[in-house]
Amino acid sequence: MTIYEQFLQMGHNVPQVNDFRELVYNSASRFSTKNAFVPRDRNVSYYEFCLEYKYLTTYFLANGYRNKKIAIVGSNSYGWILSYLAASTVGVSVPIDKELTSDDILSFAKAAECFAIVGDLGIIENIEYECEKTKT
Repeated sequence: MTIYEQFLQMGHNVPQVNDFRELVYNSASRFSTKNAFVPRDRNVSYYEFCLEYKYLTTYFLANGYRNKKIAIVGSNSYGWILSYLAASTVGVSVPIDKELTSDDILSFAKAAECFAIVGDLGIIENIEYECEKTKT
């Protein structure tokens, strides 16, 4: 029995979804103005989340990320969730622990054959610095 069937059996009226894209779009349609996330700096409605998700997935697709592995590194945040869902929609998300050193993050990303690394600005700057250091 699927999880969906179990929910129905328990009396929950939930729509069936097949992927993250459907989940995000259906939620935006059903709960448009309600808060989906409440990060420290602002409230994000389901509609706003759907738009940002659409923008990021479109960016990934326009830049050749389709069916590619995308490393996601960062703190537990709205940006991490958005990046994870968008990367999982267009390709494969590869979550990497933010507590690792830049060298280790790069090693894991290379071992996983990641096409790109998405993450918090500070982490990305450190990774870029490590890459520049190895060039010289």
